[in-house]
Amino acid sequence: MKHIIVRCLIKDVKKLRIGIVGCGSVAIKGHISAWKLYDNVVVAAAADPNPLARKRCKKHVDIIYDDYKEMLEKEELDIVDICTPPHLHFEVSLLAAERGANILVEKPMAISKNQAVEMVNRARRHGVKLCVMQNHRYIPAVMAAKRIVDGGGLGAIVGVSGQLFIPPPFGWTSSTWPFERSKGGGVVFNVAIHVIDLALWFAGDVESVFAYGGDFLGRMDIEGYFSALLKFKNKAIGVVESSWYNGGLRSTFEVRGTGGEIKIDLRNNHMLRYSSHLTPYEEVRSLLSKFLKVGLEVVRRNYFRGFLAYQAGLIGDFIRSVISDSKPPVPGEDGLKSVAVAESISHSIINNAPVQLT
Repeated sequence: MKHIIVRCLIKDVKKLRIGIVGCGSVAIKGHISAWKLYDNVVVAAAADPNPLARKRCKKHVDIIYDDYKEMLEKEELDIVDICTPPHLHFEVSLLAAERGANILVEKPMAISKNQAVEMVNRARRHGVKLCVMQNHRYIPAVMAAKRIVDGGGLGAIVGVSGQLFIPPPFGWTSSTWPFERSKGGGVVFNVAIHVIDLALWFAGDVESVFAYGGDFLGRMDIEGYFSALLKFKNKAIGVVESSWYNGGLRSTFEVRGTGGEIKIDLRNNHMLRYSSHLTPYEEVRSLLSKFLKVGLEVVRRNYFRGFLAYQAGLIGDFIRSVISDSKPPVPGEDGLKSVAVAESISHSIINNAPVQLT
């Protein structure tokens, strides 16, 4: 946690007032605890129409509203943190921008490219910052890999691939929206958006996609599994795959260049870099390093926080960007590109045809 403590040391500024919209598991287990790591912010209020959610949130936030519109009307907020289901991000974001509040929005930032475009334009029009919670960028192994790639350590990037396999979302929400296409449900928007974002972050803009997938159980009109081929504008090739049928949790990301390759175990925060044939010694050393790292995290009880642990770093950098009036760590424009790719993947699956991105 040392890197988080260092991020807390921003002094001599007024405390930013944060308003939370949506008091579900993501807000309580991730966002609110992350905001409270920083001395120069205060979680001033929260809003949720669900009385049970409000009751749980009352343990963490003193002022609770049942209507976020009333909260935005009555509270002077510097930042609105949107933790609602994806289909509600659009409406909340537009109103927050009109109220002059900076915006942090959970992924995916919207459920369509058109919505994301309007969110970006509205934030720009009202002079507020829009940041997307793509917290996988803050996994230390991912950040280390990004520094290597940006420094030319892999040469020209020729390919990326990402896999994110998780169990169905029964354990963290009782809502039905994850299984409804019109609300951003399915693994493309709700799960794979993480590795889609990483693919774009490492390889640049996507030119076209071709994907196969769907609901293999025949019970819901959403994607429960898919595999997509991405062609980037710089001619690199990408593969993104996601499922919630396998019952386990496996998340990986790989970057390939003309001068080497990096493999990242996202779940276990472990990176393996190589530029030639791996010797048995190198493979064993890598496995031992991961074993020791995971063991220490388990003993310290940090491991069980999962990917929520990486939200704090992004939130700290967003606070910094608001105070210094600088670019947010994951700008709305980046979230827009990820949504456009996710939407194109869904269209490709439904129409059984490639989709060109414009």
